Amino acid sequence: MGAAFAIEASRLARNGRDWHTLIEFCALVGTVIVDEDGAYDPRLPNDRLLLRMKGTMSELNLSILRHRSLEALKQKARLGELFLTVAIGYIKVRHDRIAVDPDRRIREAIALVFSKFSEFQSVRQVLLWFRHEWGNHSPSTVGRTFAGKVWDAQAAKLRRSFGLGQCQGNSSWRREAG
Repeated sequence: MGAAFAIEASRLARNGRDWHTLIEFCALVGTVIVDEDGAYDPRLPNDRLLLRMKGTMSELNLSILRHRSLEALKQKARLGELFLTVAIGYIKVRHDRIAVDPDRRIREAIALVFSKFSEFQSVRQVLLWFRHEWGNHSPSTVGRTFAGKVWDAQAAKLRRSFGLGQCQGNSSWRREAG
């Protein structure tokens, strides 16, 4: 006979499948389960029932915590205080405030993208201009640097704000009525 010691059995019990597998295995090999409340022999019907109830209560507790967390997020969203991510060009100042990014390069890059879009009236033409001006270091090939992030975010904003529609193939855009 052996013993399986659990300091916080409730954590393991939150995953019902793992908890019930442990109970079955311990019953099969004749091992008792020991936690801070006592020792349980999973071969005995009363102990087995108590262990399963502990697991069920722990799963219920986790479910309630998840539900409360989700409701809290929804409430913050309703109040306009939910900032999971902020747009390129802004930063989180505190948990409930955003501000313009103090990095001058990022502000200038965003301004350049918008000024070129105002000039060309086409996201594709802006991209071609960047490719021509930057050569092999265009925003589409920069990757996850600040310019690449700015390009990705601003191109998406421009497409949404001017109703440029959905991507057709790899490079052409279709304007949708509406």
